[in-house]
Amino acid sequence: QESCPPCAGKVFAERGAIFLMLAASSPPPYFQDGVPAMSAPDASAAGGYWPSDGHATFDREGIDRHNLWQCGGSFSSAPASLQHGAWPSGTEPPGRVVSGSTETRTVPSPLFPTIAAALVQPPVVALGSVVGASGASTPSVIIRILSGVYHEQLCITCPVILVGADDSLPTIQSSGPDGIKVMGQGAAGCVLRKLRLCADAHAHALVVHDSSPLVESCELIGAGGDPVRGAPAGLVVRGAASRPVIRGCRVSGHSGAGIAFSTAAQGLLSACDISRCACGVWLEGGANPLIWRNTVAGHRGAGIVVRADALGFIMGNAVLRNGAGGILVESSRSAVTTIAQNRVWANIGCDLRQSPAQPGFSAGEVGALLLTNIVGNQGSGPAPGMELTAAWPKRVVHRTSELLAAVRDAPRSRIAHIEICGRLELAEPLILDRPVVLVGSASRDASGSGSELCGAAGLPSVVVVAPGGEAAALWQLTLRLPNSTGARAGASCIDIIAGSPTLVDCELVARGQGTASSSSRNSNASRRGQHIVPTHAARVFGSGVAPLFAGCALQGAAGAGILVDSGASASLLQCEISGNQQGGVFLGEGTSVRLEACEVSRNGHFGVVLGHGASRAYLGRTNLSANTAGSIWHTGASPDLDQASHAKLDQQPLWLDECSLSGAGIARKAVTAPAIVIGSGAEAILWDSLFAQSTGRQPMVRMETST
Repeated sequence: QESCPPCAGKVFAERGAIFLMLAASSPPPYFQDGVPAMSAPDASAAGGYWPSDGHATFDREGIDRHNLWQCGGSFSSAPASLQHGAWPSGTEPPGRVVSGSTETRTVPSPLFPTIAAALVQPPVVALGSVVGASGASTPSVIIRILSGVYHEQLCITCPVILVGADDSLPTIQSSGPDGIKVMGQGAAGCVLRKLRLCADAHAHALVVHDSSPLVESCELIGAGGDPVRGAPAGLVVRGAASRPVIRGCRVSGHSGAGIAFSTAAQGLLSACDISRCACGVWLEGGANPLIWRNTVAGHRGAGIVVRADALGFIMGNAVLRNGAGGILVESSRSAVTTIAQNRVWANIGCDLRQSPAQPGFSAGEVGALLLTNIVGNQGSGPAPGMELTAAWPKRVVHRTSELLAAVRDAPRSRIAHIEICGRLELAEPLILDRPVVLVGSASRDASGSGSELCGAAGLPSVVVVAPGGEAAALWQLTLRLPNSTGARAGASCIDIIAGSPTLVDCELVARGQGTASSSSRNSNASRRGQHIVPTHAARVFGSGVAPLFAGCALQGAAGAGILVDSGASASLLQCEISGNQQGGVFLGEGTSVRLEACEVSRNGHFGVVLGHGASRAYLGRTNLSANTAGSIWHTGASPDLDQASHAKLDQQPLWLDECSLSGAGIARKAVTAPAIVIGSGAEAILWDSLFAQSTGRQPMVRMETST
């Protein structure tokens, strides 16, 4: 940093933090004599690799030299061969390129004839020390695999990136029953991208065990053959520590399931095409993944199978033309699965079906939360089992007293449906301590408003999801805290302290304004002699608590849009988090969050804040813009913990996957702060993310040093 003039670069790197930027979509800065310049010189001076239109081009091996240098995260010691965008003729290293803190290896090459050889060789000495305070490291080695067929048996236990060099996917033919294995938290930052993984007969193509890699744009191909009971899945995810992101992949030709989640595994399966296997997706053993927007078609058995002890959120999928029903749920349920907004069509037999019921309640009564699915054939067919429908007792309420009575009288052993009509005022929090589904009425009142629950001034929350209500759900409801002088600090529209409840198409509006002091940061309130009382749209806290918000709006809070604390986690799909005065998302100690296709904008403070001790955050295809202080602040290591104590925390790198980010200058119309601030000891990975055009010459990333 000392060698760079102020504001000369887009990223300022300081001692104590780790930052890895991968395949940035915006044109990277031009580097001249080791210093980032604001504009590129003439193309001829750049060795022909920087054209006059400002976009980088590729050399003969497909490497964007400027992006490689940008991957390094260090701007003080650029290799001389990189200072002008290309290696002089004849000086390119044979298969290895070191740029800053990143090493790129090419397979095949004289140094690395096989993928296994590229994996086993340790990184150069300078890269070996790139380790965060938590003990985990971000990927420092990128293995580029050229087109061809590779017969390999691979076990990945470190954060490495395996990527196909172009769109003609290199093929890795695995030998052995497990195919490629990704194992342990050391490989949590691993990436597999643009590869074709082929399995032997009756073998897995890929196994993920207690790890959280990103698997993107890959093909997992089986050896074909007739379905066999107990045959291995193409991709199997095992272990409570597994939270992989599997996106945009094609899975086909396996004699077992295409993808299987078991033994409490979690993760995200999104935008994949799963076809021509024994069944599409198999959930068992307490697995709780989010299965979103996939196409599951053409299987011999059912499209998606949910065993009795599996959870999971199955949303927005197309489940088509399968041979034994679309979605099959085992009847003797010991867990609850959310099945919402899916298109289940043209399957043989029942599109939604359950296995033959044992004595007691069926899956449609206790084990499956069914919301707004588009279902075709529900008639009988050759597949055994019976139709899966929402067999819930239903009540319609028009007054607050009726609502309280309906919740009080709801059974604890099965799901109950309560339809709310109009606006209801609550004098006390509504406690959901049983599996009820609160649904807004389709009809609207004279003012055009939908169903709404409004808390009185001074309430700590409008709705509380308490023990017993782990499978509760809210659908098409508005929860509102009033804008009054009696708001309680820390109040929220909803407190979630138990289970994995689901909120679909809800609006959470929290406002609070008090009279205690005139020292508010909000100038308008200060002039009125008032200060803002922090309220939140949603609070989630407690170990094991993991709600899902889908299509929700969290807005208007005087505090944070969503506050996640005390070991809890939350998933947000296509949500809008905006207009919250103290930030959009805040993560406390031991917490995690997953944002997918969300809009986080126009919030005070930062869009997302990872507090001390926050465990993990994955943001995919999320827009973070016009937030007052910037897009993201990762505070890093707690100043109260020594290095040994901090190393015991399960703190994984922050993932920003195809996100759009902007700095504070756009919101404030001034050059004040970067888009991302990375604290001491923190780790972050940007993957195909885009920085919006900044005003002036502000840096887009600041990495803070310890004091």
